[in-house]
Amino acid sequence: MCVALSGCALLGGSKKSPDTYDLLAPIGGAGGHRTSLQIIVNTPSAVRSLGTDHILVKPAAAQLVYFPNSIWSDHLPKLVQARLVESLQNSKRFRAVGDSRDKIDADVQVISNIRAFQIEVVGNAATARIEMFIKLVDDDSRRTVSSRKFTAFEHAADDSTGAGVEALNRAFHKMVPSIVNWVSRVKVYARS
Repeated sequence: MCVALSGCALLGGSKKSPDTYDLLAPIGGAGGHRTSLQIIVNTPSAVRSLGTDHILVKPAAAQLVYFPNSIWSDHLPKLVQARLVESLQNSKRFRAVGDSRDKIDADVQVISNIRAFQIEVVGNAATARIEMFIKLVDDDSRRTVSSRKFTAFEHAADDSTGAGVEALNRAFHKMVPSIVNWVSRVKVYARS
């Protein structure tokens, strides 16, 4: 017997809810020098196959599939944005860090494109691959002051969803400190 009224409608079939996985921000600060910059992290752009909440797998160079019955906790670009904001904040290197909804008088905007965020399978080996291209744009002049590609790889223990997500998180944790260090060295004069 259903206890919650809304639960009765939701339980009315044999459909199983998908397993939901999260992308985690690296724990703790990255250390290093503090700047007076205020940063806005925009939602990354991505092709449709990456702009979803499904977890991408590439069993061949031109073939795209998703782990069955498994999703990210949000659409991947929003999730990456949230974790980049969290990581930049945790570093304690900036006066303020937020996303485009925050009322921050930004010095720099972080504009990124997710080019890869998937598990690639070659033979019996599964590898997490993340690639992002990031531009730092001066908020006043709208000029790009720096741009760089970041790439990270991590082997997965096997080709299961859990092992794949764990490898993607390890690759993300490897990449994010490099992004934080790079952003903290940008040559833009913060407004007083």
